[in-house]
Amino acid sequence: MVALSTPISLTAIRHTLNDFWQWWKAELTDSLPRSCQRIFTSDRSQLFIDLGSGGIRIGAIRGERTTINTVLEASSDEALLQSTLLSASADLDNFDNHAIIHLAPEYVWKKSFILPLAAEHDLRRIIEIDLDRQSPFTPSQVYFDMEVTARDVAAGRITVQLALAKRAVVDPVIGMCVKINLNVSAVLVDSPDDNSNRLNLFRSKRLPLWSWIRQSRYAALVLILASLIIANVTIILWHQGRTVTSLTEAVVEARKTADVADKLRTQINVKEQANLVLMEKRNAPAAVALLAELSRILPDTVWLTGFEQSDQEFFLIGQTPSAADLVPLLEKSDLFKDIRFRAPVIPADRPGFERFDLAVALRSPSK
Repeated sequence: MVALSTPISLTAIRHTLNDFWQWWKAELTDSLPRSCQRIFTSDRSQLFIDLGSGGIRIGAIRGERTTINTVLEASSDEALLQSTLLSASADLDNFDNHAIIHLAPEYVWKKSFILPLAAEHDLRRIIEIDLDRQSPFTPSQVYFDMEVTARDVAAGRITVQLALAKRAVVDPVIGMCVKINLNVSAVLVDSPDDNSNRLNLFRSKRLPLWSWIRQSRYAALVLILASLIIANVTIILWHQGRTVTSLTEAVVEARKTADVADKLRTQINVKEQANLVLMEKRNAPAAVALLAELSRILPDTVWLTGFEQSDQEFFLIGQTPSAADLVPLLEKSDLFKDIRFRAPVIPADRPGFERFDLAVALRSPSK
């Protein structure tokens, strides 16, 4: 198994994803008409407020360029600072009404410490809970941010750099910006044009997603992408709805056809049964015909006391001087066959007579 010599850095992954986003954004912008490209590719300006012991510097950030326009003394009053910011913002092209505050090192407290590797998934909350132990401040007194500077997977630990600044220093500047309708988007501890800068003490105070989308320079691109996604989902759902409707209609038609077939099958079965009964009745001799045949072949000395008929045979019960003579007589008929006694022959009440009980099968009619 191959071991990785360098642990995978989540920070590096985020940077890679950010680079991919910038590339994809540029490719998407290039696909727009030139008139629209000017809207999306034009660099928007932000105010830059640098707080240092040597004074307050006010300038502009446009793209990756930072320009310092005015330097005020650190002791300047709020009215002068507000008027300077308003004047500086009025001179900016494509101003997006945002300001970035930069704190000089003397206003920033930094510390590096080691935490378990498992703490990285919820690092901000863990540090906020442990902030009063890692620093001389409580979370309510400061703005803070952190980044993982080293990661030792084998040892199961990470090295974290914590940076914080007192709210007493930052809040007056933020409050002044709010009064003149400036939105503070970041409080940086390093130069804003430094690409290695990853610490933003105002990170937890970012604007809600919808506000960011409305104020973003790429709001139209986001809306176009969202519209395409919604349109694709709508088309897919509409197509699936039509498919479901077609299948439902096909099922209903198949069910109707099956019902009709069941009714026809039932009718056919009823007719077949009726025809079978009629055929059996047609094939079986009528009782009158049987009695007429018996009267013809049996002598007058035979007295019948019982007669029963089923589909394919009948039964004779009676008295005669000689019951054994009845079988040959009945076998001479073309209607009878398989003559047998159902019970033993016994003497009858009348002297000289025997009581018999015969079963006689019926022959099938010749075709």
